Amino acid sequence: MFPPISLWYTLRSVCTKWFQRARENWVKFGERNTSYFHHQVNIRRRRNKIEALRDANGTWIDDLNILASFVFEYYANLYTQDESPYEDKLPKGAFPCLTQNEMMMLLRPFNIIGHPQGHL
Repeated sequence: MFPPISLWYTLRSVCTKWFQRARENWVKFGERNTSYFHHQVNIRRRRNKIEALRDANGTWIDDLNILASFVFEYYANLYTQDESPYEDKLPKGAFPCLTQNEMMMLLRPFNIIGHPQGHL
């Protein structure tokens, strides 16, 4: 059998989960009409569930395993560096570079005394 403290924490986490899922309605109405709040959470869960996505070719993906790998690949590719379509339109060498002294000045700790107005 579970120790009472563990059971209490489990019960509290379940209550907290439902409290957060039903959001402000639970705060407004308290413990009354609990079945209503469970129903609201289930409706929201069904509405937010992603059952299918369309790929780049326009075909729908509804198989759960293929859908999971599709989403994984999408986010894995989202944060990789690729060639920008605007890269050739950027001016080459037109941007000024910082000197070594300017870089060192930016790395110094902030000092309010050295600020032009003396304060912020």
